[in-house]
Amino acid sequence: MSSVVIIAAILLLLLLILLTTVGIDAAFTDGVVSVSIYIDGFRKRIFTTDKNLKKKKKKNSKKKDKNNFDHTKKKKKKKKDDEEKESLLKRLTISEIFDIIKIIFRTISKFRKKIVVKLFKFWFVSSYDDPYKTVKQYNLINTVFGFLGPVADQALLLKKTDVKTATDFDVGKPYYDARLVLYIRIGQILAIVFSAIFAFIKIIIRHNRKERRLNKNLQEEQ
Repeated sequence: MSSVVIIAAILLLLLLILLTTVGIDAAFTDGVVSVSIYIDGFRKRIFTTDKNLKKKKKKNSKKKDKNNFDHTKKKKKKKKDDEEKESLLKRLTISEIFDIIKIIFRTISKFRKKIVVKLFKFWFVSSYDDPYKTVKQYNLINTVFGFLGPVADQALLLKKTDVKTATDFDVGKPYYDARLVLYIRIGQILAIVFSAIFAFIKIIIRHNRKERRLNKNLQEEQ
């Protein structure tokens, strides 16, 4: 009897965790990415690429690394893993990336309680040394938002959006300023993550099969 009570208590606890709503505040400004979470009014930054904040965090930390790791080997392994991930992503076409996004939004649209997006801000100024690239990137961003707009309206509850795109042929450097503030349940986060992983694996398998067929045809022609 006691084991049944313990199992029921664990299941109840898991259910409460999955139904817990958290706020996520993600921003990208001047090349710096930062992500914070809100739980019951408590705000905590969980990730940032700001070097100044990272240095400050290291100074304030009094913990010492007691384990004697070979940091050089760790760095090399991390670099190799990053290169493999980058090469894998480069193999994806724009249409395949859109397919992954479609699957993710299809999963989101099935939620009984919609994800509340309090703020979505995206400012982009396309500016490169090559005028052709400037126009190309500008058109690409607008195409992406033209695709995402209707899908996001169906799947999300958008409170405030601020999207601006422009071109500048003088600066020679693109400008990004983006921010996303939303409220989502932990269970929904897991569902989105799993759907994205399965979609990515499915497309990679399909991509590999296509490449094998092409290579086989080329070998037969030779």
